[in-house]
Amino acid sequence: MSSVTAGPVATRSEAEVLAATYGQRIVASLPMMFARGISLHDARGHVHWHNGEVLGPSEREGIRTALEGFTGQGAPARIDHSVQGERTAVLLRATNENFDFTGFAMLMVDNRRLRGKGRAAADLPVPVTRAVREWGEKVQLCAAFGAEPVAIDEQGADQLLDSGPTVADADIDRYFAQLREFPLALFAQRLTPMQSGIRIRRYEVLLRAADAEADASAPAALLRDADARGLGSVLDRRVLRELVLWLRTRSEIWNQEPAQFSMNLSNTSLRDQHFLKFAALCIEKSGLPHGLIAFEIDQAHALEHMQRTEHFAAAVERAGAGLVIDNFSLHERSADLLSLPGLRLVKVDRTLTLALAEVKAAQARIAGIAQMARVSGVHSVAKRIDDAAEETLLAALGVDFQQGFATATPAPLDDVDDERVMRLVVDPAVANDDDLADEVVPEFLIARNER
Repeated sequence: MSSVTAGPVATRSEAEVLAATYGQRIVASLPMMFARGISLHDARGHVHWHNGEVLGPSEREGIRTALEGFTGQGAPARIDHSVQGERTAVLLRATNENFDFTGFAMLMVDNRRLRGKGRAAADLPVPVTRAVREWGEKVQLCAAFGAEPVAIDEQGADQLLDSGPTVADADIDRYFAQLREFPLALFAQRLTPMQSGIRIRRYEVLLRAADAEADASAPAALLRDADARGLGSVLDRRVLRELVLWLRTRSEIWNQEPAQFSMNLSNTSLRDQHFLKFAALCIEKSGLPHGLIAFEIDQAHALEHMQRTEHFAAAVERAGAGLVIDNFSLHERSADLLSLPGLRLVKVDRTLTLALAEVKAAQARIAGIAQMARVSGVHSVAKRIDDAAEETLLAALGVDFQQGFATATPAPLDDVDDERVMRLVVDPAVANDDDLADEVVPEFLIARNER
């Protein structure tokens, strides 16, 4: 038995000194009072140094934007993201010698100090960009201050995929074989942004029968029975493997624009150590960007087994995956979930959006959830929204995304590429974005025409 290690790691005191050195170099190189707050972060958003300013909602929003905007080889070196209070988060991408994303610097700047937006903004002094570049080459030495990696033994992913029930039961064995042979197909449904400035494309991955029609529903009975027998993780492992294999062969889907694909997890996967090892092995060996894949778990189950949920969240974040909480509500302990490692999205409980226009109390709850998410640096999404009036109201209440058949129907994974090309080419909102128009569209279309 062996484990994956992160290489040489600095102690906490060494890491703090190293980060402070580069942070102070940035401060000394900037015009006086140019930035209200300056901070250095690793590729997971963890703060390694800041100049004493409080990291409030605007800073959390800036961290979220950096994590979503700086992944992939086509990511920009700088993002200027407007936040509340007439300020802009100037985000500077840090990389290692191989140009892999390793961290970022965040400068909170008053808008009056920037002459324009994006590339038209005032250039930063060369010593600042040089300090960020050198920080990027060193930050991996002190990533997460020496957090322990997920333990992975030497058995391969195929062996973990084939691992069956530990209890000898003929009926369970037969059902396990059925799950292994079930002809599955993966579909994806895009989450539609409702707020300006959102860069990331989000998709929920859905399990379908391979011979089902495009609009067929999920095999609910099979999923329900599998979870009841403690075998839900068998299907989850199959879905994860197929998703990873597809993403590895379709880098154009995620390499030029930030993206995240989330998959639903059964309750049994949260307590299945085989699944954790399998997930860590799949993601670590795939070389996919951190956070490209996320696991979606139900709020009620997460709160009922909070200690297990915290362990799972920490493990999958170290493995390079994100987390989504489904059916999020204003439960008295909901706020505890917002501090989970790797959390990137909360899905509002559908019961809160029923008859939304007529129920002011429901509107207040939705606004509260949206604000809680924003303060915590995560996105919010409303599910099963198929009415334009509902969408307008939810956007006004601060919800970031909507998920519904009116704006995006589930389609086979391979159709994601077609949807992306159409959006980049014909969507005026995208075509007018300097970053995408200058960097993404021409390069992607040229590569597509060459095939």
